[in-house]
Order: sequence, then structure tokens, then C-alpha cells
Amino acid sequence: MSDQTLSPAQRDDLRALAGMIIPASAEFDVPGADDPKIQADIVATLGRDAEPVRAALDLVARLAAAPLAALDEARREAVAEALRATGGAAFGETSMRSSPAASARRNASSRGSTPRLAPSSPMTRSSGARIA
Repeated sequence: MSDQTLSPAQRDDLRALAGMIIPASAEFDVPGADDPKIQADIVATLGRDAEPVRAALDLVARLAAAPLAALDEARREAVAEALRATGGAAFGETSMRSSPAASARRNASSRGSTPRLAPSSPMTRSSGARIA
């Protein structure tokens, strides 16, 4: 998927929304979802969700009555609250409806590829080798 999947304004608004949802953490020294590399990955992997994501970003633009990325923090929060009040129907049409992390854990656990750790026992790697 190329950057042409979204207009420049939509990419800016997606970056602003992503940063609101997953902000950078100085405490944990991790970037927010508005990081350029993370944004490039998000846009590159939109795939079948490209059209509903465009529709959702268009809804955000209508609610904001301006580019979301150009608004101050308080106004962005007001737009987010308005989106929540509408039920965010356009967002519900994307595969983001279910938690990707929960799905990944469920898939990995069913294949036995995640470490298992009980407080009183050694950790078991996915290969079955024990770590003392």
C-alpha cells in the first residue's frame, strides 16, 4: 500500500488520532503511534481496511470542521468525544474492532509459542527448553 492510499490531510489526521490513542512514553522510552516509522507501517498495512479507514477519517474531518492535526489538544479531545457520541460507526467497520494484541496472544497461545511463567516455576521457552 502506498502513501496514495490516504490523502495528505487524511494521513495527518490519522497521525494525530494515533498519537492521541497511543502517546509516546518518556517513562518507558517508547514512541507514540504518531511516530513517522509507525505511521508508515500503519499506512502500508491498511489493505482491505483502506476504504473504511478513509470513511472514518472523513467523519473525523466533518466533526472537526477543520484538519484534526491543525487543532489544539482541547479541540482534538472535543472531536474525539463527538466521535464517541456517534458510536464511531465508520471505525467499527475496520478490523481494528477487535483488539490486535488480544488476538495475537490468543493465536500465539493456541500454538504454544508464548513463554509461560508461574511465579514459583522456571520459564519455559516456546521450544520447550527450560530456563533456570
